[in-house]
Amino acid sequence: MKKALKYGLIALVGLVVIGALAGPSDTNSTQQSQQSSQVQEKKEANSTTTKKPTKTPVPVVKVNLASFVKEFDANQLAAEQKYEGKIIQTTGYVDNISEDIVGDYYIILNPTSDKYYFGTQLQCYFDDKKSLLHIKNGQKVTVQGKFDTQEMNILVKHCVLK
Repeated sequence: MKKALKYGLIALVGLVVIGALAGPSDTNSTQQSQQSSQVQEKKEANSTTTKKPTKTPVPVVKVNLASFVKEFDANQLAAEQKYEGKIIQTTGYVDNISEDIVGDYYIILNPTSDKYYFGTQLQCYFDDKKSLLHIKNGQKVTVQGKFDTQEMNILVKHCVLK
């Protein structure tokens, strides 16, 4: 009796396996094929509509700091429009290394090494202070960052030392 149950169970398992391997009937197969095609078409449509445009890199505008400052002194509005959204790179002399009232790190650059320079300055904000720890006042440095605006100084954000 135990042998009969054992062989019956083996036969049942075999039928289940054969049924699974045989797959669905033609009707189900056709429906699945149509659904698969529809899903593929949706994916293709979504991929063309959801593709993110690649960002065009913003070109770096290299400027002489003295000339750059003169442009702002001559006409702040025209200079702001000219440099709006641009990445600028310039070289100047460090006048101050500090952080503002909200904890943002910056350096102020003068266009000349003159200790008594009195005029418009470039204020470069950095995302962290690590790169500012090894420079000193009076040192000549090259910076690159995104032009922001002019308040008292010409402000440049996300600066890096070059």
